[in-house]
Amino acid sequence: MAFNRFAKTTSAAALIAGSLSMAAPAMAQDASPLAGTVIFNSSEYKSDTNYSYLGAVHALNRNLGSDGLLLRVMGSYGNYEYDTIGGTHIDTDHFGGE
Repeated sequence: MAFNRFAKTTSAAALIAGSLSMAAPAMAQDASPLAGTVIFNSSEYKSDTNYSYLGAVHALNRNLGSDGLLLRVMGSYGNYEYDTIGGTHIDTDHFGGE
């Protein structure tokens, strides 16, 4: 169940990021060759814990190499579990977005 929510969250973030990158028109020949959108992600998996995030940064002027406004979208998911000294089992999921 938790993985399904994670998959939907990261799919939505990737769809938004992909839409932003496809909306950029062709650059003039004298324009900077730098991209207007960068997509980033990371995942970490260890015993009893995992954390992943996916995001994108988009320059509204379609050039990350010049001054201007940036739009950032990011989503994350994590899960961890442990046993307390008293024997209680803790298992939690956490989600984030901005």
